[in-house]
Amino acid sequence: MAGFLAMATGACAQADSADAGRQVQERSVSGPGPSAAQHLLVVTEDPGDIGGRLFRMERVGGGESGGDPTPGEPGEPGQGAWRQVGDPIHVVVGRSGVGPKREGDGRSPEGVFELGPLFGYGQEPPAVMDVSAETSFPYQSMAPGAVCVDDPASAYYNRVFDPDTLAESAAGAPEWNSFEAMRRDLVHGDDLYKWGVLVRYNDSTVPGAGSCIFLHIWRSPDSPTAGCTAMAEEDLLSVLGWLKRGPAGGPEVESQTEVEPSPGFSLQPLLVQGTRAYLEGLASEGVLPYRIPPSS
Repeated sequence: MAGFLAMATGACAQADSADAGRQVQERSVSGPGPSAAQHLLVVTEDPGDIGGRLFRMERVGGGESGGDPTPGEPGEPGQGAWRQVGDPIHVVVGRSGVGPKREGDGRSPEGVFELGPLFGYGQEPPAVMDVSAETSFPYQSMAPGAVCVDDPASAYYNRVFDPDTLAESAAGAPEWNSFEAMRRDLVHGDDLYKWGVLVRYNDSTVPGAGSCIFLHIWRSPDSPTAGCTAMAEEDLLSVLGWLKRGPAGGPEVESQTEVEPSPGFSLQPLLVQGTRAYLEGLASEGVLPYRIPPSS
């Protein structure tokens, strides 16, 4: 569990500067992306919508690492093209919709974010994960006392870890005033974090920009989150079974669609999330290598 301390996540849960969240969003778009072979594309129609659709997008054409892929319609294989895998998945987002994020605003962040590791209540990952494969995501079993700190004034802001692993934990009170319990089954009696994926939003831990963003199991199809993206357990497991990772130039990997992602591209999946207008803007600017699928 100590390994999670070194990894900042991003906000699921008190407000600071709106500018901080917007800066994180803008950096996300100019950061990771061009070489990824899998995207989880989350689209909401309007800024205040609490529901949306998740599309699994996969690169199916060739190209050299660092090159500009040729945009393609979802489902249109070809040189540098992308395709949609399976049907869209219904998801819920923050109670304030999707947009630039700040702590406590109830909004899910828009932008482009790396994913992982996976986490959960059990000692072993879900059965859909092939842990023997080089491309399998790392899995971290959450300790009973594991937390994600959402106190912007804390040095541990936006970090997931087990406080018992800290050398100073025996010295007195913790150095934070608020946090999220990662073992919700023990604290809240629910399975919302039975399985989840860390979204690497606000990796640089900008105070007040937002913290603790995950993909996880929803409470219900009409219950928004505090800033995460959630879905039915069976849909989340389907997503986990599809996600693969690997270094640029690493081994080619057979996908569920029996199409191999292009050699030379990273297999580090990304979450691409926003309103339709925002995402169509990214596509028109060349940030996204495909057109945004229609809502129906």
